[in-house]
Amino acid sequence: MKINLLDPTPRLAPDPARLAELKSWVRELMRVDDSALVVINELACEDPDCPDVETSIVLSLAPKEYLTFSIPKPAAEVTRADLVQALTEPRAH
Repeated sequence: MKINLLDPTPRLAPDPARLAELKSWVRELMRVDDSALVVINELACEDPDCPDVETSIVLSLAPKEYLTFSIPKPAAEVTRADLVQALTEPRAH
């Protein structure tokens, strides 16, 4: 189980195999190799205007250079089409 201090409702952690699949898709779609760091997490949101859980993706391209993406659903429900859409609208940092 995954514990989120902001959301006391117990929630299962995303399946590691599923996260690996999503990371592979991100690398393929963004045309980066295995040296690029891809971090995928599920985040809970208490704001009534956002989904209960969203999938957050961070792609590190170089030191202190990264892109973030968000998909308003749990990782288990994210499709390749969701990733394609999200990856066209990154937030640079």
